[in-house]
Amino acid sequence: MTSEQIAAVRTSWEQLRPISEQTAFQLYTRLFELHPELQHLFKTDTREQGHKLLAMLDTAVASLEDFDTLSTDIRDLGDRHLAYGVRVEHYALFEDALHWALSHGLGERYTPDVATAWRALFGRLADTMRGHTAYAHGSTPQASAS
Repeated sequence: MTSEQIAAVRTSWEQLRPISEQTAFQLYTRLFELHPELQHLFKTDTREQGHKLLAMLDTAVASLEDFDTLSTDIRDLGDRHLAYGVRVEHYALFEDALHWALSHGLGERYTPDVATAWRALFGRLADTMRGHTAYAHGSTPQASAS
């Protein structure tokens, strides 16, 4: 990410902070409205899932200038998502819902530059999450026979 993208993400994240829970709720509501088949992937309610997302985004935004320090945690998150049944194509669906929620939360402050910056962040997160796992081979988790 460029320094301008980092600044855009940080600024917009601070602007969203007062309504972050509402934004997370809107994201999951939108995701499930458009793709109800994904709801079974989530074992917790929307509020709890939103808190998890917000915590992860807080950490990612705080670490933008030293993102590599998070790579192990992000890969582990990717492994957990794979075990939940998340497939490669789900990342794009989630990203679409994320941008929809960001645009509603930020309103006119959701400029093309801000959108590009968030796409860069999400792309980096998603690539790290799925990069070293069976996602790279198009696999889904297999039950172990132990």
